[in-house]
Amino acid sequence: MFSHPALPIEGPPMLHSRNIAKVLQQGFKPSQLTDESPLAVALITRDGELLSTAMEKSIISNSQVEGDSSFSKSTLSKNDLKIYSLVAIREYHSYQKTQAESGGKVENWHATTIGERRVLLYSIENTDLLLLSVTRLSYPGDIALIRSQILSETLAAGLQGFKLTAH
Repeated sequence: MFSHPALPIEGPPMLHSRNIAKVLQQGFKPSQLTDESPLAVALITRDGELLSTAMEKSIISNSQVEGDSSFSKSTLSKNDLKIYSLVAIREYHSYQKTQAESGGKVENWHATTIGERRVLLYSIENTDLLLLSVTRLSYPGDIALIRSQILSETLAAGLQGFKLTAH
């Protein structure tokens, strides 16, 4: 099981925002199977709203590097992340609807490719939230899925029963 000394799986029933950010940052821990790491990991609503985000430390925002195309494949801005979130949510809902209508198994995750990126959504059990992971296409998809599953389980334990309410 995935754990962090400051964030025991057993313990407080609710994670606080600073602890959620620490959990998301665990998605960047090095792997023995690849030198790469995700570009971003975020906690989002089912409408695509970003609630908490962790981004790769080496990323420089597109707005910080004007006119330098050498950064185009390795950068990710907050606006990019919002767009990826909205596109992935739309595809996730479409996937769920298609699977339900055809009688197929509806998985609790869905991956899509957007340009040079792979965007993976993973539903956090017993909540109204999703985990969003953005990687380069060269990042192994099975590692992205396993990491998303582990992070989602950790978040589910701390956010158990969390429901968004309309204002």
